[in-house]
Amino acid sequence: MDDKDINGLIILITENNQEAYKTLFWHYYQKLEKFSYNFVQKHEIAEEIVSDVMINIWRNRKSLRNITNITLYLYKSTRNRSYNYINREVKYSRVSDLDQLNIADEKDPSSIIISSQLQAQLDKAVNSLPPRCKMCYQLIKEDGLSYKEVADIMSISERTVNAQMVSAMKKLSDLLREDIINYFKK
Repeated sequence: MDDKDINGLIILITENNQEAYKTLFWHYYQKLEKFSYNFVQKHEIAEEIVSDVMINIWRNRKSLRNITNITLYLYKSTRNRSYNYINREVKYSRVSDLDQLNIADEKDPSSIIISSQLQAQLDKAVNSLPPRCKMCYQLIKEDGLSYKEVADIMSISERTVNAQMVSAMKKLSDLLREDIINYFKK
């Protein structure tokens, strides 16, 4: 879905179109849930946070036309609610432990197995990245956001995003190099 389609949905939502809202909801839900999970580390909580953000979109639908970039708005809202959750947890629960490719589209079974194995290795490697590095990588490579959008969402400079991506790519390359070499030796 491109920006033009999303802007069309926004106009329909401001006119109380529930189908347009559902389309927008499902377009962003999984990406935002994954993003929130990076902060809160609990799927149920991340789902609740994203649901709250999306409910807020419906409640304030009349003012949606004032938002120039809905994607950025949704990510920032999700980040802020995730931070609020973490702050409440720390405050009330004394939680101190808060740190922490679609490779082939071929149809033959062996390619699908190889693809899923390599994807699993990539996922494992991505999950081993430091939190900020992992978040930059996922927002850019998996969610398709620009460096500028990621910088705005994470409240860091574009240079920092670039540095995080360079670091992520180097670490992923190092982590995956051995797996790929071993795979092709078979």
